[in-house]
Amino acid sequence: METGVRKTVRIRILQAGILLLLASTANSTGLIDRMHSIAEQAWEDEYIPESGLPTIPLTEYDNFEVTELFRAVTIEELETAITDGYPIAWLEEILKDESIPWEDRYWLDCRMRSAIAQNTHTFFNPAGSPVHVEADGIFPGELYWREHMIVDPKGWYAPEGTPRPTAVASWDIGLILNPYGRRIGEIAAAIPLAVFTSRDALTGVLLTGGNCVYDPERQPYACFLKPDGSFNEIPLSHKGEYDVAFSADGEIAAFSLNRTHDREAVTYGGDNYTNDIEIYDGEGNLLSYIDTPINLDFNNSCAVVITQDGNYLCHQTEGVNICLVDCFNGEAIILPKPEWDRNTTMQSFSPDGRSLALSGATIARIYNIEEDATTMLQADITMQNHLSSVIACSNNGLLASMTRGNLDRMSITYLLNNEVIGEYSLPIGRQVTEFSPNGYLTIANPVDAAHGAPSPFCGAPEGRYNLPISVMKIQGR
Repeated sequence: METGVRKTVRIRILQAGILLLLASTANSTGLIDRMHSIAEQAWEDEYIPESGLPTIPLTEYDNFEVTELFRAVTIEELETAITDGYPIAWLEEILKDESIPWEDRYWLDCRMRSAIAQNTHTFFNPAGSPVHVEADGIFPGELYWREHMIVDPKGWYAPEGTPRPTAVASWDIGLILNPYGRRIGEIAAAIPLAVFTSRDALTGVLLTGGNCVYDPERQPYACFLKPDGSFNEIPLSHKGEYDVAFSADGEIAAFSLNRTHDREAVTYGGDNYTNDIEIYDGEGNLLSYIDTPINLDFNNSCAVVITQDGNYLCHQTEGVNICLVDCFNGEAIILPKPEWDRNTTMQSFSPDGRSLALSGATIARIYNIEEDATTMLQADITMQNHLSSVIACSNNGLLASMTRGNLDRMSITYLLNNEVIGEYSLPIGRQVTEFSPNGYLTIANPVDAAHGAPSPFCGAPEGRYNLPISVMKIQGR
């Protein structure tokens, strides 16, 4: 009887032989790519096996244990961790743990690969060999799963005469790499925090024109990007400042206007405002305009967020209100706010899009979209000396984490159905926790890194890297 190890070795030898044969004889790049895909799928089948048994929801346990699996504060610590290749021993154990839902384990694999690539410019192919990329920067195109990374190649990569989007000619062309470091496409501009792609990286969006170098008279464009390097720019309705959000499924791109100067509008703080949100599909076709009941606010500290299926958009409004927009039916409502609400500046949807976590220098809370109900997280852990809190939640908003602190130390509290199940302290400031879909695994990263940007608080030169990173496991007992 063939053992698992012997079978794995035989499969890998067979795969390697087929790839070498194709590389030497095939004229079709597509055929070689398909064989690479087979090797990548074989890796997942071996290291992230699907369980034939249903996993137990965390809500069915009475006792819980929150355990730190991994922490890297510096580039050197991360590089040391991958000295023996990928996956790291603790990660392999977790990925093969079939008591954890498969999508949670797959999420962790993608997130670890992206963190390693962003910080060390190294990917790992299905054989476990490192693939180093010479780059000026690497960042995720889609911010939750992070299955694909955008690489700004070292030096200048855009050939002379290459068509460039409006007002971003100084930005280099980017390469799109999958989790294994295989190039699957090219993107017209590699701009961290500005370029967003769908989860499959087959389309992307970028605001060009007015927002790039703010000029009230410059025309802004909705720029749609394709993985062959082409792009399509569509002029937006007004001159002014826009925010953009792009759903992970690539179906909805929302462009929300914050400030306008080209038509009569409400005056607020010396600037003219209007309420328009323009909704496009992933191909750049205009679907609808949406008016909001209150003027939207331009606030760099409060990112506009959208559910993975593009159904709901969350945007800050004048003052401290939050506007929830239904992109499918065109409705926009203002959410109820706590009696004491100084500044709601952090917002995130649960992976399933049913819950919205709201925090900042305010009372942390979770809004259940389907039930139109708000849960205030426990007051005794919400605020201490007016320090900011950042919260996130798993599917259905049942499991939540609250991070509080300052630039020197963060305290993370884990709650299930608003009951404390664990606490954890990090000697590092400005962290935010993100959950795997079902809440079995969490990653704490700098606040800025949660939105795809390098953090200035990680101690790296020029704030280039998104460290520290901490991985936690939540286990029912």
